Amino acid sequence: MVEITESKRANTALQASEAKLRSILENTPSVISLIDRRGTTLFINRSLSGRSAMTLIGCDLTAYLTPEQPAQLNAALTAAFEQGESSQFDAIGIGRTQLTAHYEVYVAPVRNTSAIEAAIVIAIDITVRKQAETALRKREAQLLLALEAGKIVCWEHDLVSQQVSCIGEHKAADQWLPTNWQVSEAAYLELIHPDDRERVQQAFQATLSGLSNFEDLHRLNFLDQSVWVLGK
Repeated sequence: MVEITESKRANTALQASEAKLRSILENTPSVISLIDRRGTTLFINRSLSGRSAMTLIGCDLTAYLTPEQPAQLNAALTAAFEQGESSQFDAIGIGRTQLTAHYEVYVAPVRNTSAIEAAIVIAIDITVRKQAETALRKREAQLLLALEAGKIVCWEHDLVSQQVSCIGEHKAADQWLPTNWQVSEAAYLELIHPDDRERVQQAFQATLSGLSNFEDLHRLNFLDQSVWVLGK
């Protein structure tokens, strides 16, 4: 008669651990897969395209995730299996609503006791972030067009770092450049004509004190000439 109590306990604990891991993998919003050196899928936790995840076993990773640059997948596989290093790239694939989605993909080696046996691939849906970035770039382009049309410089004064950041730049009375530039507060004050500098500083301090909104007509020095600007 063989005592198997400890063996049963170990088996029960193993089953509980596997059930917990399975629950985590099935409910995580990320796509998690294991691939071999050729990029063949050995395991995948979910399919966002509506297909059964089992139908993707044995498929190439690019069947459901396509790198934005083709060479990125091979580079990631080489880094994982040859150098034992993790890497990251952006990819596109089918989203939850069958539309194209954007993913941030992480590839890392999976080691056993003696060698690297597979690579884990974690794909995080970043479609909403990509859409927000695209909308932001569009708004920035529209702002730049408006600033250029009015030859306006938009500036932001960081009171903590004492840096002045500007969009647009006056090079002369009739020349406006669509550039982003940053200078220290002291350097920016040096651009103001000496005869106007004290008045501008006083107006700015009054704004910081909440006494009034900043508005001043003054000159800025560029190279060997001055440009009149209305600061608000």
